[in-house]
Amino acid sequence: MRLVRSALLTLVLAGAALAAAAAPAMASPATSWSTATRASHRVPAGLPVLADVRTAHHPGFDRITFELSGPLPGYRIGYVPSLTEDPSGRPVDLAGSATIEVVLQPAQAHANPLNSGAPTVDTEPFSPGLPALKEVDQTGDFENVVSYGLGIDHRASFRVLELTGPSRLAIDVATTNTLIAFRTYSRHDLDRMFSVGFEAAGQPD
Repeated sequence: MRLVRSALLTLVLAGAALAAAAAPAMASPATSWSTATRASHRVPAGLPVLADVRTAHHPGFDRITFELSGPLPGYRIGYVPSLTEDPSGRPVDLAGSATIEVVLQPAQAHANPLNSGAPTVDTEPFSPGLPALKEVDQTGDFENVVSYGLGIDHRASFRVLELTGPSRLAIDVATTNTLIAFRTYSRHDLDRMFSVGFEAAGQPD
């Protein structure tokens, strides 16, 4: 029994190690996967200006990256039942059955008025053609608040990464159901689980 239990323990630990090694690398502390809204409140020294918006597919997730000139802004990122343009209030419909709203504050997506106030990124909606991320639309750039709508194939877990050099905010949307949350078990917990399993199967200790 002890030999079988040790073998099972070895298999469990090895499986956990392999799964952890296969998981995407996490580049900032707040990287848990869930469908909950994420928020960060900041008062940066300078006004962040959106410099680029790009998308890509990676094993297990789609990523959209917001690159900024200057420091990272505060943000609120989460699923919403509906989306409107800021400041007009006009409804926005996106591809997919779920919508994530991205609000960057303080931030702007246009040059200073002395430089004509031209947009610093393309403001037209676009379809990345990715498994989870179906459409991206800038819904606002008003009074130091930049907002985007992300059309998502279906409501899926996501994570937010704060990256530097240059300042970037990356949002990863899961495309598979293989993202596993691991719990740390003590040796006592494992012994008890295995003993209960063998007793249930009618095998002697």
